[in-house]
Amino acid sequence: MDFTADSLLSRAAHELSPRAHELIHDVKQCLRREVPELWDEPDIAQMTAENVAEHVVAILFGIEHDIEPRRINPPAADAERARRLAQRGKPVTATLRAFRLAQGLVLDRLLEELSRLTSDAEPINAATRKLIALATEYMDHTSETGVLAFQDERDRQVQWRLFQW
Repeated sequence: MDFTADSLLSRAAHELSPRAHELIHDVKQCLRREVPELWDEPDIAQMTAENVAEHVVAILFGIEHDIEPRRINPPAADAERARRLAQRGKPVTATLRAFRLAQGLVLDRLLEELSRLTSDAEPINAATRKLIALATEYMDHTSETGVLAFQDERDRQVQWRLFQW
């Protein structure tokens, strides 16, 4: 079967979607191991687990249906989780690191799917370049949203402390 970069990516996401629960599990396990700050408080851990699932499903759906990453809204709980991390003195880098680690796992799985679907290097290379661009744009968009919510909460806390003096 002849593939374009777009059709190959769409097909790869389509093939991976029924196994999204496996990918979600692997992302959660990785984040538990590598970013423990997101798991040491029950409410934040619950939000993180839900956010992982929503992000994985959203990015696979977006790639399958050729939706521009900036048009995919991050889970609403992402901003709330960022605010809670700020309230509890957790570093914003925990969220950013989690996004990068999750992105790496999702990319790995999609790249594996590309090579399962065809051995033709040309569409694989084109699809890989597009996939990296899409994943980076999605990660930039979602991490910006989280960082802004985190910073807004930190600023609010600073203002409150100044007001208390």
